Amino acid sequence: MKKTNHICIFDTETIPDVDALRAVYGYEGDDASVMQQAFEVQKNKTGSEFLPINFHKVVAISAVMADEFGKFERVNSIKATSEGELINKFISFINSQNPRLISFNGRGFDMPMLMVRAMKYNLSCPTYFDTSGDGKDKWTNYRSRYDGVFHLDLCDHIGDFGAARGIGLDAICKSVNIPGKYDTHGDDVFRLYLQDEIEKIEEYCESDTLNTYWLFLKYELLRGNITGLDYANHLLVMSEWLDENKPEQGYTEVFCIAIDNELERINLSQTRQNNQQIKVKLEQEAISPISKDELNSKLDKLGVQKGVTNLKSKPKNPQNQPQELQEIETYDLELPEIDLDSE
Repeated sequence: MKKTNHICIFDTETIPDVDALRAVYGYEGDDASVMQQAFEVQKNKTGSEFLPINFHKVVAISAVMADEFGKFERVNSIKATSEGELINKFISFINSQNPRLISFNGRGFDMPMLMVRAMKYNLSCPTYFDTSGDGKDKWTNYRSRYDGVFHLDLCDHIGDFGAARGIGLDAICKSVNIPGKYDTHGDDVFRLYLQDEIEKIEEYCESDTLNTYWLFLKYELLRGNITGLDYANHLLVMSEWLDENKPEQGYTEVFCIAIDNELERINLSQTRQNNQQIKVKLEQEAISPISKDELNSKLDKLGVQKGVTNLKSKPKNPQNQPQELQEIETYDLELPEIDLDSE
C-alpha cells in the first residue's frame, strides 16, 4: 500500500495558454496582445476575465507539507524547466505517495485543470482516478466531493457545497485573522510572467498555500479534529520554520507577525476562560478566606498547573476584621499563560 501519512496543501498559478488561444480563436499579435484579447472576449461573454480550464498554462505549483496530524513541516515550490516537467513531478508525487490533498477551489479548478494539462503531455495519474485501492472506494477517493478524506476543498466544504457562494480565499482569510494576499494578486501573475519574474510568482503561490494551510487548521479546529493547543502549536512551528528557513521571502514577516497576534488572542481567551471557571467554582463552594497552602490545594483540584498561574500577596486592610482573619493571607490570581513549550 502506498504511503498516506502526508498532507499536501497545494496551489497552482497559471497564465493564458497563448498557443491554444491562437489555435482555437486565431488571435494574432505577441503573447501579451493575445492574452489581452482573450481577457476582453471572456469578460464580455461572462463578466469575468477568468478563462476556461483548457486555456490555462501552469507556471507554478507550491505546497505546504504537513504530517498526518496537520503539524507544519515545510513550504516550497516545485522546480522545473518546463510546464510538462512541473506537472509530471506533481502527479508523480500523487501516484507514489497517495497524499491527502488540501486546497481552496482545487476541486473546482486546480485538479481538473492539471488533468487537462497532463493530457497535453501524455502523462498518467491513475491514483487520482482510483476507487478501489489504498483506502479508496466508490464514495471515498480523490474525486469524491463530500468526504474530504483524500481531497478536502476548503472552498467547497466551508461554503456547504454551493449553499453559500462567492467565497474567495483572500476575503475569508482576512475575515478570520489570517493575512490573505498582501502584495500580489492572481491578476498580476501573467504580467510577472511576461517580465520573467518566476521567483516572484512562486513566492506569491507559496503565500497562498500558507493562507490555505492556516485556514485548514481553523477548519479542523472548528470541526473538533484538533484541539486549541494543537492549533497554537502548529502555528508556532510554522512561524519558527519560516523565520529560520525563509527569512528572505516577503511573506515571512507578514505571517510571523500575524501568528504572534493570533497566539496573543488565544492566550487572552484561555486566560479569561480559566479565570471564569475558577471564579464560578469558588462561588459555588462559598469558600471563606483561606491560607496560601489551602488555596494552592484547591487550584490543583481545579486543574490549574503549577508554574502557569503565579500568586502574589495582596496588601490587606486589618481594620474592622476579626483577629483570626487578620492572620490569614489572601491572594490575587495573575493571568495564566499557555505553556506551548510543554506541548
